[in-house]
Amino acid sequence: MDLERELRLAMAERVDGASAPEALVTAVRHRHHRRVVRRRVAVAAIAAGVAVAVVAPGYQSVRSTPTGVDRTLPAHPQVSPSPARVQPSVPRATQTVPSPGGVVGAPPSAPTGASPGGRQTQPSSHSGLPPNLSWVTYLPAGLKSAGPCLLERAGGRQNTTCQWTGGADWFKVDVIRGPALARVEELGPPSVTARHTTVHGHPALNTESPDGSARIVWIERSGVGVIVVVSRSLKGQLARIAGGIRP
Repeated sequence: MDLERELRLAMAERVDGASAPEALVTAVRHRHHRRVVRRRVAVAAIAAGVAVAVVAPGYQSVRSTPTGVDRTLPAHPQVSPSPARVQPSVPRATQTVPSPGGVVGAPPSAPTGASPGGRQTQPSSHSGLPPNLSWVTYLPAGLKSAGPCLLERAGGRQNTTCQWTGGADWFKVDVIRGPALARVEELGPPSVTARHTTVHGHPALNTESPDGSARIVWIERSGVGVIVVVSRSLKGQLARIAGGIRP
């Protein structure tokens, strides 16, 4: 006898006519549906993760910086000019420089510090003039610069000549600079009529010319000499004009 077959027949006779409750069938169906949904969601999540892992590196490599976001660029070192390219300037043998009474190319005007009465003033560092040309501290009334000063170099010396005029009045100043300049006689042969005097406590020679003009010559310091020449009308102010020269 086939034991397995007998068991199946006995079980069939036992449950013949029996049916499962409706609630049990519904519960089985719902459980089966949830299991299918979970499997589908899990499969979809895995597929999405794989897609992101594949696409993200390429997106990161090609995306551009959003508008409005500042980017810091690497600083580039500044290139200094090569010393070999710097060409030293060569002074000209003769050139013009601003006169103490005005600026080159500008209309002549009264020097800074000079008053209508010709008062003694002190040179100002705020006059707008180079310090080496602001050494005229006194001007007679009515005089103005006759033009730019002239700068000449010859024989190892440098001569700066400036002149002021006003009607028949005029005076001229020469400042001579040279390393070997030490005596008044080196500024020109003295006249037999020259009178000895002093300017700023330094020995000086005062002479008069046949045309009525007068001049005074002195060594301000070693290497710097001064010559002042005035018109006949300003002869009485020669000492005061010379005393206002501070080269």
